[in-house]
Amino acid sequence: MASKYSLNSDTRGVEQIILQFTAGTSGAVPTKFTRAKEIYSVTKSTNDYVVKLTRGRTALIDWSVKVIQATPSVSGAWEGKVTVDDVAGTTKSVTLSFYGADGTAHALAAGDIMRMVLWVKNSAGAI
Repeated sequence: MASKYSLNSDTRGVEQIILQFTAGTSGAVPTKFTRAKEIYSVTKSTNDYVVKLTRGRTALIDWSVKVIQATPSVSGAWEGKVTVDDVAGTTKSVTLSFYGADGTAHALAAGDIMRMVLWVKNSAGAI
């Protein structure tokens, strides 16, 4: 006979790292973030943003990066991706890159809102 009870739990050793900010002039990183959890710093490099974590993790499991454009445009940054994963390496960071509808790399524009969630392993026993 099946149990009438169910168990819902988070997977041990997995956590979310969250970042949200509104880009400044020419996609500049603001001095304060709208939301940030476990973020040490963010540095803009041409069209990429290097997000340094407060500490390293075992592995990057999954991610979500979204752009809400200040002024909707197919020629601006439409989609964000993690293009470099070094959460378990020496830099303890990920690099976010943004692309237009045609696949061309773009920096965020002034007023664009960037939202990122990383799901990371923080112990060897997870997943």
